[in-house]
Amino acid sequence: MTMAIVLMLVAFGLVLLETIIPSFGLLGLLAATCYAFALIEAFAVEAATGWTFVALGVILLPLALLLGFRVLPMTPLGRALVLQPPKASGHQSSIACGMQGQAVTDLRPAGTALIGGQRVDVVSVGAFISNGCAVRVLQVEAMRVLVVPETKES
Repeated sequence: MTMAIVLMLVAFGLVLLETIIPSFGLLGLLAATCYAFALIEAFAVEAATGWTFVALGVILLPLALLLGFRVLPMTPLGRALVLQPPKASGHQSSIACGMQGQAVTDLRPAGTALIGGQRVDVVSVGAFISNGCAVRVLQVEAMRVLVVPETKES
């Protein structure tokens, strides 16, 4: 019975390592072999013990994979493989709807405008806006600032 428990724990550890270390399936194959021998040992003791080990395997395998994928981004190899989310630059946070600015480049429809004292990549809604024209922020969504030409009535 002790051998079955040890083999089960080794299989769990090998599955965990398989997610962290690139072994091209070798560690996974060893984990499957250890699990198979753990089941053979457990069924040799008693059928109920064997089925208990089957249930443990069904629970421990996804747990080992989940734990491995949680640990992966913390390893040097994982940091090289897994993309990190972009850091918030605060660039768009100070831009609000209704702010006024001036087009620095021609907006056809994308370009640059000076809004609130900072250069911002913007997209014009509708027609072409030439360099130097006044613009007003219509909408700010994620990394996109939509502007319209400023009219006298606004």
